[in-house]
Amino acid sequence: MKRSSRRNTADRVEQAPAPVPDRPARLPYLICAALVVLIAIIYAQVGTHSFTNYDDPTYITANAHVQHGLTAESLRWALTSFDFNWHPLTWITLLIDISLFGAKAGPMLYGNVLLHIASTLLLFFFLHRTTRMLWRSAIVAALFAVHPLRVESVAWVAERKDVLCALFFLLSIWFYARWTESRERGAYIAALAMFALGLTAKGMIITLPFVLLLIDYWPLDRFALKRSIIEKIPFFVLLIPGIATTLIAQKKVGAIATTQYVSPLAAAANAVLSYVAYIGKMFWPANLAIPYPLRLVIAPSRVFLGLLVLLAITAITWAMRKRHRYLLTGWLWYLGTLVPVIGFVQIGSASMADRYTYLPQIGLTFAVVWLIADLVPQAAYAAPAAIVALTIAAFIQTSYWKDAETLFRHSIAVSTNNRVAIDMLGLEYMKEKRYDEATSTFREALALKPDDDIAKNGIAEAYAVNPNDPSKLAAEHNNRAATLARAGRDQEAFAEYNEALRLDPHQYDVRMNLGALLSRMNDDSGALEQFQAAAKERPASAEPHVYLALLHANAGRNDAAIQEANAAVAIDRDTANRILASALQRPITIDDFVRSLQQH
Repeated sequence: MKRSSRRNTADRVEQAPAPVPDRPARLPYLICAALVVLIAIIYAQVGTHSFTNYDDPTYITANAHVQHGLTAESLRWALTSFDFNWHPLTWITLLIDISLFGAKAGPMLYGNVLLHIASTLLLFFFLHRTTRMLWRSAIVAALFAVHPLRVESVAWVAERKDVLCALFFLLSIWFYARWTESRERGAYIAALAMFALGLTAKGMIITLPFVLLLIDYWPLDRFALKRSIIEKIPFFVLLIPGIATTLIAQKKVGAIATTQYVSPLAAAANAVLSYVAYIGKMFWPANLAIPYPLRLVIAPSRVFLGLLVLLAITAITWAMRKRHRYLLTGWLWYLGTLVPVIGFVQIGSASMADRYTYLPQIGLTFAVVWLIADLVPQAAYAAPAAIVALTIAAFIQTSYWKDAETLFRHSIAVSTNNRVAIDMLGLEYMKEKRYDEATSTFREALALKPDDDIAKNGIAEAYAVNPNDPSKLAAEHNNRAATLARAGRDQEAFAEYNEALRLDPHQYDVRMNLGALLSRMNDDSGALEQFQAAAKERPASAEPHVYLALLHANAGRNDAAIQEANAAVAIDRDTANRILASALQRPITIDDFVRSLQQH
């Protein structure tokens, strides 16, 4: 039975009129050429870009296997290694690039661009073939092609896995649609083979069988629950080893965050907010950063509002499903394809990532384009303006990826407390032998996380290779002062601490040590000043607040002492308890300390 005979009256509203005689047969190909030009305008610049210091070393610049190019040994490693994940096809494409062009970022990035072009054209042909809607399909493909959220996937060499996975995802959908029309076994086998290859590129493709169920509903208009599920059984069988290898690889590299770091409740809250945030960035792609810092403290009211938004959209798409079938497919496509990366299983230390929208945003895009075209046909005239605006924004966003310094300076500027970006910027300064800037940058990271190993090691390395660095000289005076203080030579220690602060007033350890010395010398006001300065240097450290609480308590300022004790607890209760017990040399908790103050 032909597709047109299966559509009900409401669905015919969506069907395009028969092609008019004067429509050029080559028009779809002209649209394809325009899509390629748009992508080229944005990404031609990546030929002069360099590798970043974020994941690119892991995948290319510091990976000895990849650096050798395609050899029998590197091929064996690519097929069997679980290092950094299991994606042999991604490794093989990188090995081929190295063999052909050497370890150069430009050619490898152009490879990403070509994959993005192929995915864009596949999306256009799939929608056009299955819906017969030429211009709607063209607009969806154009919005997908030029959206700034695509930049992270295309302009980052390490994300070869993303664009490669997307290509096989769309190839599988294309062959599956062909099979539903022709019932040719070869088309079905091809769809299954594309899915299998996609699993070897990136695990995010595991959602494909569910997407095939969705496109049965729209645009293929052939959904029958039992039959549709039975048809997908081979895809679900392939899904089992795909999920297993992904979890094994993630566990091996320690990428799954522990529940002590992110509780299941916090992960779920973060997932709700990320679902909503991705929608916001689709319509207003501003302040794009890498990475987005993990949301460790989330107001319940924000989660509640986010959940209401998601439930409201779900209810609307369900209510409108009979007349506007694409809404339900598009919305469930978005929700479902984000599940592996939305954070229910927290991977890494980022709350979200632009690259995760590469496939999910397709569903939202065709749902919005089709709805606007049905409800406000005149809005089609605004599409070119939107495409041009997004192209300009994507061009600018791509320019930030030209090197690590530009990228992370931008990310720090558009996000808050982005410690990972600060660390990466510090490492880039170290690579360029800009030791003063590196030290200053690593101090910013330590202010956010006092036990940041990258920052601590970076400062130590900067001291070692830059003997005239004021920070190193200050540290030497600090060490000398500590030795003098232990020997009871307080005045000499005091002079050394002051010299250290003269050389570098941002020395946290000097402030804390000098505060302790002044307290011992009965100069409580001086000690108070030093501990307060230390708290400003490292806002994420509980230590200065504990000592401030003790100073205030000794002076009878109980309210101020309680306030500082509560500040220490808010930062890190366990650390605060440990520091207090050590300072008082007896087992006591902050809670006991506060209660004793409240009783006096």
